[in-house]
Amino acid sequence: MVLGHVKWFDNRKGFGFVRTDGIDEDIFIHYSNIEQDGFKCLQDGEPVEFELENGNKGYHALNVRRILEQRRDTLPQHDETVVPQLS
Repeated sequence: MVLGHVKWFDNRKGFGFVRTDGIDEDIFIHYSNIEQDGFKCLQDGEPVEFELENGNKGYHALNVRRILEQRRDTLPQHDETVVPQLS
């Protein structure tokens, strides 16, 4: 997997580009390659990991995953504590 960040992503059109260290050109992302349930979108500057493929039109990202979502899933679960309010 390659680490990078979203340069820009147009949620209406369903595509955008990601950047990563070591590659000078933008890497194409299509919404169909985002691993996410529901509406597939990305935010500009968001950190992601992905598989890199070099095709006829240049690099494109496959199996794109948000890094923060994965880390959130692996954090230990804490019980919510309700603090009573004094009146």
